[in-house]
Amino acid sequence: MDLRTEIIGILETARQKIVGNIDGQNIKASGRTQNALKVEDRGEHIVLLDDGSGAPFETLQYGREGGKIPAGFRNILKEWLIVKNVAVEPIPYKTAKGGKYTPQERGLMKAAGAIAHKIATKGTNRYSQPNENVYSEAINEAIDKIQKAITTNVISEIRR
Repeated sequence: MDLRTEIIGILETARQKIVGNIDGQNIKASGRTQNALKVEDRGEHIVLLDDGSGAPFETLQYGREGGKIPAGFRNILKEWLIVKNVAVEPIPYKTAKGGKYTPQERGLMKAAGAIAHKIATKGTNRYSQPNENVYSEAINEAIDKIQKAITTNVISEIRR
């Protein structure tokens, strides 16, 4: 097996381990983060990367500090509640006229707003209790294996 193929295999194993860590620790929200992890051969470089469609590495491993929340954050949380199938109490209208949203949507928006407020004021639970086992272990193992593969390859080339 050539070095390039070996490195791709090592990075693919690391990607699979990270996906397993996310699933095994019940961190998964929508599955976009797992799908966002890719191993790419870019000619001069082989990389394990996040294509940007999922949560940033740091958020899953270290959580999010309290503070300003991004635009659309409540909608992201509303989507998360739907994907996670979290039951929310519908909020009926007090008048017969009704309104723009269904009672179920109103309940989702209230729950998403409450979660967003908690995250904005206190941060996520993971921020107060970070989890080093999502990415760090898999990445460090991959680095060690790649270094060993490169060293072995260089030594064998020198001996030729």
